[in-house]
Formats: sequence, structure tokens, C-alpha cells
Amino acid sequence: MLLDKFFVNLRTGAPGRFFASKVLNIYGRLFIGGPSLNEIQGPDKSVRQHLADTYFDMPVDRTPAKRNENHEISALWTESLRQEEHPQVGRAVAIATTLLCTVLFSLGGAAKEAGEKWDSWNGQRKAANAAQDARAYVAKREDLKKEWVGDIASYSAQKCLDEVSALRNRTTDEARDRYAVLEAGCSNKRNEITTIAQTWSLDQCATFGKEGTQQIKAGGSQTWLDGLIFQEVCFVKYGDDLSARLN
Repeated sequence: MLLDKFFVNLRTGAPGRFFASKVLNIYGRLFIGGPSLNEIQGPDKSVRQHLADTYFDMPVDRTPAKRNENHEISALWTESLRQEEHPQVGRAVAIATTLLCTVLFSLGGAAKEAGEKWDSWNGQRKAANAAQDARAYVAKREDLKKEWVGDIASYSAQKCLDEVSALRNRTTDEARDRYAVLEAGCSNKRNEITTIAQTWSLDQCATFGKEGTQQIKAGGSQTWLDGLIFQEVCFVKYGDDLSARLN
């Protein structure tokens, strides 16, 4: 009853047709089915057509716009049918709701099982790819290390800083080896790197610190340059102001 009163006050914009009637009519046609024009008794075809079209509407929408003396005859027949069908409709709704919930739960379980299978397969695929990459790296490991040593010898201090900072995530043998070669090859540029950091503004120090913190929280590791820049330069220069930016 409360729901009916709520819907009665909501018009769809079409004169004389309430939102509740629209909803009930759609539901009734789809799941229950109403009497046809030929099934409804009465002498006036237009009346029977109106009652067939408005069978599931709310009572206020079933009344024709113009008075017709034959309306009561057909309306009485449809109301009798409606009262007779109420118990069956109630049982049908309960059964349909139970079946629908069962289907939805089954689909949810199937989707969950499919998702778990996908996750398992995807994890196995990634592990297999990682193992294959590791085997491929072993075959060229020494050649790559020699190549890195030659390249790093020509790096500037800024290049060393950028390359080392990009290796906070060292989860593969290749990344760990490259980090070790960088640390050895760039160690003679510590003073130059410190000089670069001394020119940084508070914002630059804060940005560097936030990026490093985020990468470490995501599973990375601190680099030897992080300690050099933060402890020996940024915190010495900005102290509490930098701490406030990082919090």
C-alpha cells in the first residue's frame, strides 16, 4: 500500500498515466500474461480492448476517459478474473523469485570459479615467462655486464642518478646485476651527484622523496643514492620543512 501511494504521485509525463501502472503493466505482460480482447466478456469491443490494455494498471488508470454504459459489464468480468488469479500470481512470484535468486547465485559462483581459474592460469603463465626470461638472461649475462661497464664509464653524474633511481625495483637477476654495475661504475661521481642535489629546491627534494617512498612501498628497495641525497643533502638543507612535505 505504501509503495502504491508513492507511485501514484509519480507521473511519467504522459497525461493520465501513472508510473506504477507502466511498471506493473510491463511486469504483468512479461511474467503473468493478461486476458485478450476476445476472452473478456461484454458487448462493446472498444471497452474490451481498453480493459485488455489496462488489465495490470492501477485502478485509477483502468477507468476510461469517457463514460460508457457497457464498461461495468466487462470490468466486472476482468475484476473477477483478477481476484481469482491473485493467489496463483502470489505463488508464481514467490517461485520465480526463488528461481531467479538461485540462477543469480549460480552465475555468481560460476563467474567466481572462472575468475579463480583465470588467475591461476595467468599466474602460471607469468611464472613460466619469468623462468624463460631468467634462462635467456643467464646465457648472455657476462656479455651484458661487460657492455654495461663500458656504457656506464661515460655516464654523467645526472645520468648515474637517473639510472640508479630507476632501479629501486630489483626483482630480477638482470636488474640486480645492473644495479651492482651502476654502483661500482658511478661511485667516483658521488661528489658530483651531491652537488646536483644541493641545487634542488624544497619541491624537488620532496618529489624525489615521495617517488622513492611509493616505489619502496610497492615492493622496491632503497638505493645507495637515496641515502646519500636524503641524509647528506636534502634533510641537512631543509630539515623539518622537508619532513612536513613528506607526511
